[in-house]
Order: sequence, then structure tokens, then C-alpha cells
Amino acid sequence: MRHAIHLIRLARAPLSIVTVAGTIQSFPSVPGQQETPEWQNTSYTASLINAIRERKDELSQTDWKDLEVATHFIFSKWPPTTKSRAAPSK
Repeated sequence: MRHAIHLIRLARAPLSIVTVAGTIQSFPSVPGQQETPEWQNTSYTASLINAIRERKDELSQTDWKDLEVATHFIFSKWPPTTKSRAAPSK
């Protein structure tokens, strides 16, 4: 959730439960989805990232690092994978 909040804050979008939920729901659902034109054109997360990049001259070094960390998580670690647990052997 903190990654979504950072994106919203950096984009200067209204911060609310609705925007946090919408941001998380629009994270890529499969690896590489963020590279597709469809995701880039329809995802709320993509629109936030674009809004942040449009403010590039206003961002501090810390803001850029926050964006880097957030996008790394969103594009590389999300969605969380569930590993099946093997049944214990007897």
C-alpha cells in the first residue's frame, strides 16, 4: 500500500482510500504488462507515473528515488506470488 501512496503523493493526486485502492487495482497483474500500450493507456497507475514524470523539474533526488523504489516493486515484485507448500512426508 505504501508504494501506491507514494505514487499518489508524487503525482499530486488526491489521496483517499478510493485512490489508493484504484492505484493498487491497476498495478500490472502479470509480469511485463506495464510494457503493453493497453496498460499504459488505461491504467490509473500508469497515469500517475506519467504525471510524476511531467513534473521532473520539480522533483528532488529523494522523490526520484521514491519513484524508482515504488516502480521496481510494482513492476518486479507485484503481484505477490504464492508458492504451494509441499505436503510433509511421513
